[in-house]
Amino acid sequence: MKSIDFYYDYGSPTAYLAWTQMVKADNSKFEINYNPVLLGGIFAATNNRSPVHVESKAKWMWEDLKLYANKYDVEFNKNNFFPVNTLYLMRGALLAQKKGKIVEYNKAMFTAMWVNNINLNDPKNITDVLNKNNFESNEFLKATENNEIKEELKKATSGAVDKGLFGVPSFIVNNKLYFGQDRIHWFLN
Repeated sequence: MKSIDFYYDYGSPTAYLAWTQMVKADNSKFEINYNPVLLGGIFAATNNRSPVHVESKAKWMWEDLKLYANKYDVEFNKNNFFPVNTLYLMRGALLAQKKGKIVEYNKAMFTAMWVNNINLNDPKNITDVLNKNNFESNEFLKATENNEIKEELKKATSGAVDKGLFGVPSFIVNNKLYFGQDRIHWFLN
């Protein structure tokens, strides 16, 4: 069985597209290890930045994302509130992971962001998404302020940078780093 370490942040539209392919992976062939990280932290540590900060690149990027969404036959909508500060979402992912519910949490957050166009900068909307997806919102919101969870996210993010990551989605397969949802075909076959 091939092991795939998938590094992602809900605020990345390309991470969303990558996730749509990871969930389709044949579980008898692939073991997907979900690694939530904070993209902003990776950018800060590597002196990188989002393509949306370059106007012509941003315009191109949204069109390219639509092409891939069509190719993958998945729904994709530009989030009107992009970019979103995902700090609390990513901390919540670590709690979901501890509770064995990362698959469900990923689905809830990626869908809210890139299918339902929900403003996840707004804590009330985060609470609504959690409740609608059968998560105890108070438990998750409390965990986002927990020092242990805060440190875990910092450690996960800095650990990703130490492995050579400079953005998401990124994948490590057989000790080789792949960057970008458009590289999945090199290892997911």
